[in-house]
Amino acid sequence: MSETIEVSRVIPARPERVFNAWLDASEHSLMTGGEAATVSPDGAFTAYDGYISGRTLDQAPYSRIVQTWRSTEFPDGAPDSRLEVLLEAEGEGTKLTLKHSDIPDGQGESYRQGWVDHYFDPMTTYFQSARSKLKDAGEAVTTAAHEVQVAAQQAAEKMADTMETVGAEAQKAAKQVQKTAKKAASTVKSLVQKAKKKIAAARTKKKAAPKKKAAPKKRAAPKKKAAAKKKKKR
Repeated sequence: MSETIEVSRVIPARPERVFNAWLDASEHSLMTGGEAATVSPDGAFTAYDGYISGRTLDQAPYSRIVQTWRSTEFPDGAPDSRLEVLLEAEGEGTKLTLKHSDIPDGQGESYRQGWVDHYFDPMTTYFQSARSKLKDAGEAVTTAAHEVQVAAQQAAEKMADTMETVGAEAQKAAKQVQKTAKKAASTVKSLVQKAKKKIAAARTKKKAAPKKKAAPKKRAAPKKKAAAKKKKKR
């Protein structure tokens, strides 16, 4: 038989801070007061000076962590328990919920109180400390700087894409104008050639046509001799 418990509390820190602190050996030690360590790159860890050991199986940044978990009080041969850490923003803090399953029979209530005494209480104190707030401010500045950098990079990429598009459109338009101008020049050249041919044909035709003989000039009709003068009056 095994037991399952669930405990939760609102912790005065952003989900990002709680998530990172839970998985970072150094800050896990600071927020709980017990020495924690990362044993290997594959996610194995210890906490509270070796009293707790386990392995991180899965994680969703700032919202969920799944780990195997056991303490030195587990009976010999007992399988690891399963711990699901859920983080949800609530106001300016984080609602931290621990779903702890497959606990050896008879130990559930002991661990329920242990989560309160050795995690929730010291975590609440730590995240309200000046040291934590300073780290929180530093992370906020780093995050803001990263966001500005990402925004600037995205803006630059967008501008580059826009310029590339504009350049492509301008190049396309220029090619179209060039094509139209070339076509117009070809049309004008064709018309000029046709006109030249017509002019040449007209000149050839004009030369080939026989010249008409000029009509002979009519001789002036001889003037009639003046009538004999009337006989002188008698």
